[in-house]
Amino acid sequence: MSHFNIIADYYRSNNAGPSRAHNLGPRRASPERKSGYNTQSAAYTTLPPPTRRFLTLYIKLQKRRQTFRIVEVPANFTFANLHTYIRFLFGLSDNRHYFDVVDHVRFHGTMKGHILDCGRWSKEMQEALPVQYMDIMRGKDPVMRVSPVGAREGAPSWEEEFNWALLGDDVVRKMEEEVTLSQIWNPKYNVCSWTECPRDCEDEEIAIKYENKRGDDHSFFISLYGDDPFVTYDERQPSVPTIIEVKGSCFTEKGRDWRKEIDTHKKKIDRGLKDSNAFERYCKGELFTVCGPERLEVFDQEEVRRRELEKREKEREKLERSQRQRAEEEQYNGDYDEGDYDEDDYDEDEEEYYSHSDS
Repeated sequence: MSHFNIIADYYRSNNAGPSRAHNLGPRRASPERKSGYNTQSAAYTTLPPPTRRFLTLYIKLQKRRQTFRIVEVPANFTFANLHTYIRFLFGLSDNRHYFDVVDHVRFHGTMKGHILDCGRWSKEMQEALPVQYMDIMRGKDPVMRVSPVGAREGAPSWEEEFNWALLGDDVVRKMEEEVTLSQIWNPKYNVCSWTECPRDCEDEEIAIKYENKRGDDHSFFISLYGDDPFVTYDERQPSVPTIIEVKGSCFTEKGRDWRKEIDTHKKKIDRGLKDSNAFERYCKGELFTVCGPERLEVFDQEEVRRRELEKREKEREKLERSQRQRAEEEQYNGDYDEGDYDEDDYDEDEEEYYSHSDS
């Protein structure tokens, strides 16, 4: 790839077509992506079959205090389902992203769910370093990287290409449709069983980093929550996640304007987010969530149409005002031209005035 193409990819917009106000609903997938990179496929909107096993998760906005979701999700949720659910919970559009499953996690003492340190040495470093130094000198490689199909080829900038190149050969690479949450957290065999590590971690030492293209203000830490995060029901339950507690939301994707947008933990949330069938309607395209400057909004198709009509009405009024202003300016200029007279006429009038004065 040439230097010019790399720079072009870096500045290329992620939106499909011309700029579109995000308060009209989720953006569609960009046609500039690779054909395989399609997070609008059925794998992202189809819920898994009923199950008895659920997980209680804590989803926290990176580097922001008190902006989180406590949810109970099916253990057979794929990472594709998890990506859609995060979009629903925080009102995000569909951007390039990937998941890093990390172990040897050390959480912050006062900020719940905040990852202070994590990672492991690559296999080559494990062979070179004595085992007793493993916990002191932590590596940075994840156990597993989970990404959409085609994300590797469709990396939008050289930085992401560079990050992929830095991954060790022993890092497990999977697609979002291939891995479920029960393969990450499991009392019997968790994700550490996929790799060779001198010390297998407990489930509480495993977490997921959701890395969004837009940076830390739209990226999340995901970890187990509570003393007993593994919930087992007597009978199979529909694989629909449940919201236990919510607080705040992330910044708008247009870019934060400190004059208009409040801090993330102060943002309010519409009650409709907690409805039992809200996520199912979201997957069907009947419901939308959008993170605004002051609140996380939840609305349906009727509200989308109303906003579209309101937007068109404002554009029509703006066009009429500009046309009316242009017509008034043309009329003013025309009246001014009719009132003008030539310099010769002015000289004749001046001579006639002085001649009468002399007489």
